[in-house]
Amino acid sequence: MRRIEQQGIKSSGLSRLLEAPLSGSGDGLRDKHSASQELQPQAPNGHRLPLSEIRPVPRRGLSRVEAALYVGVSPSLFDEMVKDGRMPKPRRINSRTVWDKRQLDEAFDALPGGENSGDEEDWNVAV
Repeated sequence: MRRIEQQGIKSSGLSRLLEAPLSGSGDGLRDKHSASQELQPQAPNGHRLPLSEIRPVPRRGLSRVEAALYVGVSPSLFDEMVKDGRMPKPRRINSRTVWDKRQLDEAFDALPGGENSGDEEDWNVAV
């Protein structure tokens, strides 16, 4: 522990893990579950953060809210867009409903107002 502090490396989770007493298992090892809980960051309200927020992993399947955020609209507008066919229908993975990120990209690219629409001039008008 002193060597870590001397090198200027500080990690509250690591220092808690190294300074905490060992469990009474007799083999000198700590319980894996309690060690991982100590190292897992907490939100300001004291709850543990979801693993996806600690270690974001690029995902292809997005939840309804994530898909709406990805496209840049509210969840209710996203629902309307799915219903009228502007956005793709979701896929089912067991009990989960997910939207394919690639299909969202294709649907977004197909929306009106792209590069050749001529709407660029509207943004240059001073109000």
